[in-house]
Amino acid sequence: MSDELFQELYQSVIDGEKESAVALAEQALDQGVDPLSCINEGLTKGIQIVGELSNDGQYYLPQLIMGAEAMKGAKEATGWVCGAPQSNRGIAERSAD
Repeated sequence: MSDELFQELYQSVIDGEKESAVALAEQALDQGVDPLSCINEGLTKGIQIVGELSNDGQYYLPQLIMGAEAMKGAKEATGWVCGAPQSNRGIAERSAD
């Protein structure tokens, strides 16, 4: 199930859909998915594709910003900001296992 969520997170970043990315990140946490896995397997891979599309001339500044905002919103929803946990959402649940 988490592979499907990672794919949807990945695509939401590529599409620049912030609301969708946030909702998917929250859904993943509600299902007990590791927050860092959401970032590494979904969000980071998506923003890498956004960068590649920009380098290829297929995406321009608006698409870069939209992808970055989608990633930022979803990352904040997981409780991780600037590479460190900023809330107990997802982290407390993980450490209780």
